[in-house]
Amino acid sequence: MKVTRRHIGWHGSKALTALVVACCAAVLAFSLAGCGGNDGGGAVAKKEPAANEHPRMLETCGPNDFGDPSGSNDMWYVDGDKSKGGLFFENFYYPQAVFVDADGTITEPGSSKVEDKHLRPESTDVRDYDIVFNDAMTCYDYVTETWYLRGDGDVAKYEKLVADTSWADKDDPDNNYFTLNADGTVDAGPKCSNFEKWKVTAVDRITIFFKSYDYDNADGGHFIYDFYYDGDKVVKLDWGDGIVGCYLRK
Repeated sequence: MKVTRRHIGWHGSKALTALVVACCAAVLAFSLAGCGGNDGGGAVAKKEPAANEHPRMLETCGPNDFGDPSGSNDMWYVDGDKSKGGLFFENFYYPQAVFVDADGTITEPGSSKVEDKHLRPESTDVRDYDIVFNDAMTCYDYVTETWYLRGDGDVAKYEKLVADTSWADKDDPDNNYFTLNADGTVDAGPKCSNFEKWKVTAVDRITIFFKSYDYDNADGGHFIYDFYYDGDKVVKLDWGDGIVGCYLRK
C-alpha cells in the first residue's frame, strides 16, 4: 500500500524540476546548496543512534514522490561519502530500503515493517536491516553498524533557510497565507488555520503538520502538507493531482 500524501515543493531533484517547469511557471527556487554528500567519512562518528523520527514520516523523494532515486537529494551515502555507496527508499506505506553498493549494484527491497520506530524487512528472504532515523537526514543500520547521510546531513542549515519566512497564495494572498516561525510553529491565515507545526523532512522540503495530527502515532493518519521550494516561490503539489497551488514569499 502506497502512502497518499499531499505535497508542496522546494528545489528538489531533476525530475521534480522538470515536472514543475512543464506544469507551472511559478516553480520555486530556494537554491539549496550543498545537496551532495560529503566526500570524506566520519561525519557522524560521535553520534549515538536514536529512533527520533517515525519511518513513515520519511520523505523519500523517490519516483513515486516526484523525485529521482539517482539524485543527491534521494541518496543516503555511507558516512556521507559518495564513493562508498549507500541507499535510497521506495515510497510505500512504510518506506523500503534499496541498497546501492559502491560499484552501483542494487539490492531490491522487499516489504518492510516498523517496530518501535525501527524500520526492518518484513520477510527473512531479503537483505536484513534495522534502521533508525536520528533526523530527516541521518540514519543508522544496526545490522551492518553503518551510518548513512542524505546530502550533508545538516538539518539545521536547511531550517535556517526557511525559519521566519512568510508565504501567500498568489491567487488569494489575503486569506491563504502562513509564516514558518523559528520555533517550529506556524502562524496562518483563515484558509490555513489548521496548520500547527513545521519541520525539515528532507534536503529540499519541509512538512507542515495539521492541528489534528497525532504526533504520538504516525500511523494514525497523514494530516500534513509537504513543500518544495525554489527561490521566492513555493509550489504546492498533491501526490495524485500534481500542482494545486503556488505561493509567493511575502
